[in-house]
Formats: sequence, structure tokens, C-alpha cells
Amino acid sequence: MNAPQISVVPTSVSFGNVVMGTTNTNTIAVTNSGSANLTISQATASGNGFSTKGLTLPLTLSPGQSANFNVAFAPAALGGVPGSVSLASNAPTSPTVIALSGTGVATTLLLGANPTNLGFGNVNVGSNASLSTTLTNNGNSNVTISSVTPVGIGFSPSGVTAGTVLTPNQSATLSVAFSPTAAGSAVGTVTVLSNATDSPTIITFSGSGVASTSSLPTCGKLNDTNVYVPPSYDTFALPAKGQSYTDPVFGCKITRITDAIAMGWVEATHFYNTVTPFNADDSYLFLYGSAPIIVDSSGNVVVPESNMPATNSSIEVWDTTNPKVMYYTNGNQFIKGTISGTPPNATVSPTVLATFTQYANVVIPGDMDISNDGLHIWLTNASSMGGNSYTADAFPVTLNAGSGNATSATMGAVIAGLTYHKLQIVPNNGVSVEGNGNRTIYNPNGTVYEVPGGGTSGHTDWGLDSSGKMVAASIWYAGTGQNGCPSGWGYSLLDLASNSVRLCLNDGIQNVGNASHNSARDTQSGHWVVFSDDDSGGCPSSSYWCFNNPTNMTGWTLYSGEILIWDDAGNTVRLAHHRSRSDESYWAQTRASISRDGKYIVFDSNYNRSGTPSGANYTDVFTIGPLY
Repeated sequence: MNAPQISVVPTSVSFGNVVMGTTNTNTIAVTNSGSANLTISQATASGNGFSTKGLTLPLTLSPGQSANFNVAFAPAALGGVPGSVSLASNAPTSPTVIALSGTGVATTLLLGANPTNLGFGNVNVGSNASLSTTLTNNGNSNVTISSVTPVGIGFSPSGVTAGTVLTPNQSATLSVAFSPTAAGSAVGTVTVLSNATDSPTIITFSGSGVASTSSLPTCGKLNDTNVYVPPSYDTFALPAKGQSYTDPVFGCKITRITDAIAMGWVEATHFYNTVTPFNADDSYLFLYGSAPIIVDSSGNVVVPESNMPATNSSIEVWDTTNPKVMYYTNGNQFIKGTISGTPPNATVSPTVLATFTQYANVVIPGDMDISNDGLHIWLTNASSMGGNSYTADAFPVTLNAGSGNATSATMGAVIAGLTYHKLQIVPNNGVSVEGNGNRTIYNPNGTVYEVPGGGTSGHTDWGLDSSGKMVAASIWYAGTGQNGCPSGWGYSLLDLASNSVRLCLNDGIQNVGNASHNSARDTQSGHWVVFSDDDSGGCPSSSYWCFNNPTNMTGWTLYSGEILIWDDAGNTVRLAHHRSRSDESYWAQTRASISRDGKYIVFDSNYNRSGTPSGANYTDVFTIGPLY
């Protein structure tokens, strides 16, 4: 027997949340699935706010024919509303009921900005830098922006203008350019007015204009003394090897150079802060994992471990002008190595510059780099590169030529039976000896200078100031009035000629722990001291130095966990949070070191991963820069 049949899709409709004063609609398809004509004679909507649209009744559908109509919900009150649509027809199952539901919600007009503060760091006068923030409609109704108003000299917004309409969850990018016209700090705001209930939306920004001849970095925070907790400290996502991110607080570019675990290592390091791993043009770095290796500035292998020459220690030092030349020791020989071939399988060709027949073994001490002029270095005949206490002969070595073209080297006067913890070359090409007694400097002319008052503070590095004086950076005369800083605990520059503190570098770094390190470098951009604030001890310890209790950041203080630089004009530039849990292991201390041209800084960090089961003792190598 022929009969009509009615089917509807969907069989129920949920409108969800609908803002008061608005109407949402849904489409329903009705089909005659029978074998005779279907006639719909009546459509009745029940429930406060529900209605039907698009049906002209009576409606006749032949077998297989379909038609669409709309169901609308315009809430008349807040809260949930049940309802239905009933279709009366000549189908045997008539009436057909479609269940309806919806919730009336209040109008919310909200406009958010992320971030709300833009830090431009240092920007050269006459140039510009641009940063952006994201404006998002966080409400349930359209937000209309009525004005975008900047305040502050040198700052100008773009990308969002009056009349911009953002639908719910829609975002727009507001860019702000900073174009300083004069040297000095600058602050500003941009005020976004809209119909949002939380209007105005205010974004603040800051930056410093620096003279184009200034050597200050173009990123970082200059002479800033606010406390900054690193965001996402427990969950920060590392980039892949060779990739970079911008420090979210200080704005400097940080590049991941190694992936120790993927490389089959546990700890990747650049070794020590007083020895720069950068070659003459910053294109290569010496690194250490299971053995020495040379990589490029993105972490790609240049000379693999298997092609590195046999050496007496982990210390190889770069020539200061030839980026393909390094120096190392093997047996009792001092050797020039020249990189040749094609990465990742380049090799090192040796040229013996000197053989010290009176010794069976010579080493480059663990804190030793080649001199600024590239022609001097100190060696010892110790069994290894250095440690807590060594007794050995020490002697200077002079190369007969610079620019990586040395063909021989000459041994200077021997200091016999020297007991030391650290040996470091000083700007006059003498050697600084840190041991059990007073710090002593052996000068090239044979004179010996003991730093009055002891000068035994560890983690010291040496350089020249802008007037050409030989100075040393450390916590000199800690806890005394001689320290040169108001608290008696700041880092300061000691003028060795007068034994007086030349400058308090920073009084905010007090009682920083005996693992903090500094690296001085007289570069073409200035006289820099890079400082990395670490700590040492054993875990558990203060929460932000150990993986245990990682979310407790209440102990965070000024400069904690940061890498910053000082110059001899008294400027402090804060560059990055190193994010290393430096109590976890010895190599988790960051030991930041600066390149010879001052453009890059290298540091080691476990990025809060060493305390995990799969990352025990883990570290990787990172660089900051270019800084200008």
C-alpha cells in the first residue's frame, strides 16, 4: 500500500549559548521517504524564544523530495530554555516532534592584549625597531575599536585603526615601532578605546635610544633594577638544535647549538668562561661532549670527534685573526692546527711549533686562553689541564708571527714548582696565579706582583679599561669597604697599578654563590665583562636552582639566573635568563663567555631538564646574539 513517510535531519537542535538581543538559526531538512505524496499542514514552535522560518504551508513533497526550513532562537530571558517544533502531516507517524534547547546569556564585551608590555631594549638613534601585541575579542559580541592613541616620543602604532571590528575570539595584530631621535630612556603607551566593558586597553612600552657610535647591545634591558621571574620556568619549550627564540623578558636572540641527547652525549659544554669557544669570526665553536668537536654557529658539525687531533687536555685555543687556526698540545709539543676539508668531515692538519724536550708532557691550563695580540700563551708540565691544586712548572710561549701564520714558538723563563688552582693570562701577557695564598701576577719582565690584601676571590677575569689600564673583575675585598660598592659585596674592577677599585660594576649582585662566573674581553665594541649568576651546592637547595619543588619562585631576587654584561662606563645590560638548574650538576653552571668581537655570548644550561629521569646531568650549549 502506498503511503507517505516523513523524516527530518536533525531530529533535535541545541543552540547552545545565545547572547541576549541576538538570534541564532539552524536549518532542518524534511524529506518524504515514502511512496505517496507527503503534505505538511502545520508547524508549531513551542518554548519561549523559538520560532520557525521558511515554511509555506501547506507544503506537499512528492516521494523522495526534500525541503529546508529554519528554526530560530532569540532568548527573551537568561538561562536555559527547552522547546520543540511539531510538524503535522498526512504521514502515519504524525505529528513529528523536533526537540529544541538553548540558553540565553548576557552580552560580554571584552578586549584583551598579549603582551601588555613591549620592551625594545637599546635601539640606535636614527634607526628603528618594531614589536607587536595581539588584540583579542574575549567576549561573546562584536567589539568595535574607536581609537588607537600613542603617547611617547619615538613610538608609533600600526595595523589596527579606528573602526576595526573584532568578532568573538577574533584577533588583530597591533605593531609598535620605536624610532628614537635622541639618546636616553623612553617610555610610552598606546591606548585602545572600544565599546568593550574593560576599555580602555593599554599597552606600555619602553626602550633606550643609544648613539649610533655606542657599543651598547641592541637588545637587553639597560641599567634596569626590577626583579624579573622567567615566565614558564617549569615548562619552557626548547627550540630544536640550530633554531632560535627571543628571550621573553630581555628580548635577545638565543640559539640552541647542541642536542646532547640526540648526539649520543649527556653533557654538551663549551668548557670554561675564561676561554672563548668562538673562533676569530664567530663562525665556529669548540664544544665538548664525549670528546672535543667543532661546530658552526647553528650547531652543524664542522670537524667531527673522530677527526679531532689527539691532545693532552680538553683545551684548544683559537688564533685571534685566522678563523681556521687553533693551538693545542700533544705530548711535549705545542701545535698549530689548521682546519681543512669540507664539513661535516673537515680535518685538522698539524704544524708543530715547539717541542719542549725537558718535559714529557705539556698542557694548556684549564682557564687559559691565548693573549689579545694572539702571540702569547702560558703552558705547564702538569699531568692534566688543571684542578683544585697542582704543582708544576709554568712558562710563557711566544709565537713568532700572528694572523695564524706562526711557524715556530719560543719558550720563555720557567717558573719552577708553581702551586696553583687557576692560571690565567693577563693583558701584559703575564700570568695570574690563584692558589692557596695571595693572588700573584708573574710579569713578562720577571717581576712578581702580589695583590695586596689577598685578592683571593675566585672567578676572576682580566682585561683593559678604556684608558688602557690593566683591570680585573671579581668580588674584590668582599664584605669590606675596599670592595668599592656600597654593600661591600658587589662586583668591581680592580686597577692593579694602584691596587684600588676602579669601578663598582654592580652592587645588586650580592652573596651570589661561589659558582657565579664572569668573562672579560677587550673587544672592538668595548671593554666588556659578561656575568652569569649561578649557584653551587647540592640538591635539594633553593627552589630555583634545583629541580625539586620547581614551582616555588618566591625566592627569586634581582639578577637571579641571569646573564648580563657590564662595561667600564658603569652600564649594566641584562640579556637573558639562562634557565639552568645549576645546583643539579657541575656542568649545569652556565659559565657564560663572550666572543672576541663582543657580538656573541655562549653559555651552558640544562633548561630545567636535568632533574628528570631521562635527563640526569644533562646540559646543552646556547648562544646569545648578535648583540650589535
